[in-house]
Amino acid sequence: MQRAGLLLLSALWEGFLYQVTPTDYYMNSTDSVTVQQGLCVIIPCKFGFPPTVILGDNPHGYWFREADIPGINKPVATNDGSREVSENTRDRFQLVGDLKKQDCTLRINDAKKEDIGRYFFRIEGGFLYSFFNKIRPFVNITDLRERPKISYTVMLNARIPVNVACTAPGRCAGTAPIITWTGTLNRANSTTNTSSANRNGTVTHTSRISFIPSVRDYNKTLTCVVYYPAVKAYTQRTLSLGVESYSKQLDTELVSWIICVNIIIVSLTALAAYYCGRRIKSRERELDDLETAAQEEDATTSSTTTTSTTSSSTPSTVEESPPQGVR
Repeated sequence: MQRAGLLLLSALWEGFLYQVTPTDYYMNSTDSVTVQQGLCVIIPCKFGFPPTVILGDNPHGYWFREADIPGINKPVATNDGSREVSENTRDRFQLVGDLKKQDCTLRINDAKKEDIGRYFFRIEGGFLYSFFNKIRPFVNITDLRERPKISYTVMLNARIPVNVACTAPGRCAGTAPIITWTGTLNRANSTTNTSSANRNGTVTHTSRISFIPSVRDYNKTLTCVVYYPAVKAYTQRTLSLGVESYSKQLDTELVSWIICVNIIIVSLTALAAYYCGRRIKSRERELDDLETAAQEEDATTSSTTTTSTTSSSTPSTVEESPPQGVR
């Protein structure tokens, strides 16, 4: 009762001070949102005000819990750097809308079970107004059930490198999740974790594992585990590896290698035969030359021997005279 009385007094005071009519102010937002623990959610929000009031050059917006009293309780999120926010929502709840464009969108990162409840928006600029009685979006937090997404080829080929990617659930800008790989696959591998920023300010977290499968890895498991340290929750996805011998590729490569080897062998054989033929012909010419030279030498030797024989067989014409004194 005391809190309700304070809320009523606060609303009456604002209405009296600025002489505004509550019906001239409006707010458009969703009635409720549901997000899983550890993930993030965006609550779209638009607000309006009478044309007779001025928003101002530096408006400030505040999100409060349903039971909070502006000026007494700390907001869960604000764009006012001089205003302290609640310790339970600090750095997790963010007013991301542009107030000058009448956008009061709220983003919740690292959602926790204690965030469950309704919230209302308050604007301060050229006027003060709390949209308490307009729309109070209800935030519901459930257990983390969404599993990571894994992209891979259904059937892997042995001895061909493979790259498997695992993307964490949620597109958030809060605490980065920790992604690890487990399972019965014990083959040498390498992992790479990346974070990519999206246009809406959120972040996508992905991990990639690279390895060369073997036929022995058939039915081995590979598990991607995503852990959210801000809420101490994790989710995972396991895949069973299908590995086959790369028969078609292997056959094609084998045939290509066989053809190449045969071409090389034929080429080397032909080249060897060519050089051997030239060698044989060269040897034959050498032998012919040697035989011709031997025949010429034999002919020369025979001619010389015939001449010597003819000269030694000619008879002598000299007669010997008898010795004198013999009678």
